[in-house]
Amino acid sequence: MKKFDLDLFKKITYIHFLTDYSSNDFPYPPLFVRDDFNEEKELRDYLKNIKKRFSEISGLNIYVHFPFCKYKCVFCRQFSFACQDFKLYDEYLELLIKELKMWVEAMKLKGKAKIRSIYLGGGTPTNFDLKKFFYKISEFIDLKSIEQIDIESTLDPLSNPKTLSFLKRLKLNQKSRLVMGAQSFNEEVLKACNRYPYQKRIFREVMKNIKKNKIPVVGIDLMAGLPLQTEESLIKDVKFIINEKVEAIHLYVFCKNPLTPLWNKNKKTSQKEREMVKETYGLARRIIESNDYPFTGGEWILRRDKKFLNYQQVFIGSPFEEKEDPFNISIGPSAGGRLPFYSDDKFCADIRNVSDLNIYKQKILNQNFAIEKIWKFKDETELKRKGLVRIMRYSFLDKRPYIKKYGADPEKDFPQEFEFLEKTLTRLGKFERKRDVINFKNNLGGHLILSKVFYSPEVLKRCKKVIEEKYKNLDFDLSFLPHNEDFFIKKHEKI
Repeated sequence: MKKFDLDLFKKITYIHFLTDYSSNDFPYPPLFVRDDFNEEKELRDYLKNIKKRFSEISGLNIYVHFPFCKYKCVFCRQFSFACQDFKLYDEYLELLIKELKMWVEAMKLKGKAKIRSIYLGGGTPTNFDLKKFFYKISEFIDLKSIEQIDIESTLDPLSNPKTLSFLKRLKLNQKSRLVMGAQSFNEEVLKACNRYPYQKRIFREVMKNIKKNKIPVVGIDLMAGLPLQTEESLIKDVKFIINEKVEAIHLYVFCKNPLTPLWNKNKKTSQKEREMVKETYGLARRIIESNDYPFTGGEWILRRDKKFLNYQQVFIGSPFEEKEDPFNISIGPSAGGRLPFYSDDKFCADIRNVSDLNIYKQKILNQNFAIEKIWKFKDETELKRKGLVRIMRYSFLDKRPYIKKYGADPEKDFPQEFEFLEKTLTRLGKFERKRDVINFKNNLGGHLILSKVFYSPEVLKRCKKVIEEKYKNLDFDLSFLPHNEDFFIKKHEKI
């Protein structure tokens, strides 16, 4: 078996948390080694070639990133800013619409573009004038063709009956899923997070407005490991949501990492905190699943919800869900998407917009796309690696989607990688097989590092070079992760 460098895996993990706003799971390859996008030369070729391919695309997903919130929560690592200047909200809404229109015009489709799904994230999209947003994009997008609209929101703007009423007037309400970022209902926890503390008080009023506007599917985001949170308070929140018969539950583990405001206050996470988060998260999962909420990839959904695309298909865009990889356009600063074909050669490309509000504004006003980073996947093996890395964010690896798509067992495609995983995790007592599922037994944090076992030798070499040139003086301290401490603290030989 070839050697794998765990120290390099840890360094890649740390720099990802330091540089990438996208999420707590891992893209492949990481953003910090992707190519800069040369707008002046490459954009012309890029548009020329993708125009040839748009007619072949069966599904088009759009993610729109709304970059402002009224307040910045201390746990948030997303590209968003506290802003209560609603002139800026209006200004950026116009920029988002303009960017989306540029993409639709680049497709050169006859009539209005047919879109599979739209996901509005942020930030807090419901603080923007979404009525104006949908009316304006309806000029160049066929809203009737949309299968699903997902809208993120905090609870407080939803207490206004007018916030969602436009969906009913546009006859989009039955296609909409609302994802409410509650995170907690405990007042002390919410205050510690710089959030509106009385969420439980307004929740039932919010639910009345949702029912009034006939939004059929509602999801709730909850976090484990927040400041001042206890096992009792999280379990109480979980049971409250279950009793309210909310259709979807997203349960996350909070990572106090370098892009969160909380990082500057206290970088360390104690062993006691880690153990509490790990045990509480595991208990919360068991309670959710025992109440008829099966895990569907990114969320737990009540069994009666069968009509909607799940969170995995729409927002995450799993490379194993579709027969063909979906085409994802991402609008807004820091947003990332996927193009199925970059040129006449058949391969797909991941792209990422600039992470600077002023640069984004200037690019869009100058009729330039805001693309800053790109990575081209030139063969199927690389796409397989990308899919396996993404799957591992759940602390278990379900081989069935891979087998369904590629007609092969991934352990046979990547024998040395799986041998390494089994040997390493077995030694830690964190490896368990259940048919086609490999369970890492709640090894929170550890699976994120071990996901890099699926990086290609070329990508690992590139990561190592960039780290040695740009980040060699960093203190690669991963003690903030809610992980199994032995895995990170003890010295492990290269296997």
